[in-house]
Amino acid sequence: MARFRDLARQAQASWSETDHEIYERASASFKEEAEAQITFGKNLCALRNEQHWSQSYLADLTGIQQSEISRIERGAANPTLATVAKLARAFGKELKIV
Repeated sequence: MARFRDLARQAQASWSETDHEIYERASASFKEEAEAQITFGKNLCALRNEQHWSQSYLADLTGIQQSEISRIERGAANPTLATVAKLARAFGKELKIV
């Protein structure tokens, strides 16, 4: 791992200012998306637990595989809009983009 970091630092040393700006923007965007994914998963898990539902029960309600629900709750999956809509309907929630 240390060798990879050294190689990455060497490569970055040759970048132009524009290259560094692009990298910083992309990194910030990636971090923001990852945090949103993790937050969504935690909120889904909390909502499911408030209802005293198991992941299997939610899977049966939505048609989404239990393993996918687990990945979403852990922030390891990026659900599609269709998947989010199914989850919202299961909880009697309306999906709004604001």
